[in-house]
Amino acid sequence: MVWDTKNSRQILTWAFLYNSKEIFTIFIDSEKKTMNQLPFWNHAANKAVREQTAKPLAIGLHDLIAAQYGAQYESADTNYFSAVDSLVTILISGTKTVAELAEAVDALFKLKDE
Repeated sequence: MVWDTKNSRQILTWAFLYNSKEIFTIFIDSEKKTMNQLPFWNHAANKAVREQTAKPLAIGLHDLIAAQYGAQYESADTNYFSAVDSLVTILISGTKTVAELAEAVDALFKLKDE
């Protein structure tokens, strides 16, 4: 997927991270930032601690897109818990990028304007 300001899920993902003070770069420079470069990442933490740290971020991102933007799940098999778990999985994968997080958001949600 091309990193583009016309992609609403990419913009929403970046804006959430920016407003959460997890990313400090402009949109165009944020595509390749990895999760382990974001402030929430604790290099000394184990997986369980990273999951606890990432979960509020995943919930916040989910709620921004689902509640504030009225997005529906792409799949009938997706629910709140599975969506949040999917986002946590990306957030705790140190080498995953902001673009990959946005791709997960894209796979999970369908916005009203689609």
